[in-house]
Amino acid sequence: MTTYGILKADGWLESRSGSGTYVCAKPAARAREQTQHLVLAGSSTLNLLQIDDSEVIDFGVGTTRPLAELPRELYEPGPAIMNSLLSERNYMPLGLPALRHAIATHYTERGLATTPDQILVTSGAQQAIAIVTALYVQRGDTVLVESPTYFGGLDVLRFTGARLAPLTVGPEHVAPGEVRDKLMA
Repeated sequence: MTTYGILKADGWLESRSGSGTYVCAKPAARAREQTQHLVLAGSSTLNLLQIDDSEVIDFGVGTTRPLAELPRELYEPGPAIMNSLLSERNYMPLGLPALRHAIATHYTERGLATTPDQILVTSGAQQAIAIVTALYVQRGDTVLVESPTYFGGLDVLRFTGARLAPLTVGPEHVAPGEVRDKLMA
């Protein structure tokens, strides 16, 4: 490959037919790579996942180390559940229909009339925080967060471009006056 070819492939040069070859004002590929690197480097969750010490108890990630010693039958679905899953379309963005139905039934039995259509099952807190943030937070918005708080939530908010305003959590929880002061600022 020629030098020009390499520079074009890396996003440094662009050619316009009949006009010549020019240096890109902001190489798109390079800028994308740098942005991805900065986001990943600043990710608390990613940094925690890199800890490989069996003596460290990690509360930031919210998962245990692999439990390879557990018998597989404890966490594999039985034949009835497997057959039911195989009869579905295999893409359930709102969650497993049977689980959504069971959750709706649970709420209804406790006095809150709920239908499966009102239930959204996520794969965990991280996904739920990402969905809510995508719906309600825009770049530059100020978001009040407890301090200390869940690392993964902070990563989602930072990635969105939110400005974080920490609220100190003390023995009596967050002081109402501190919330008022942050809201008035």
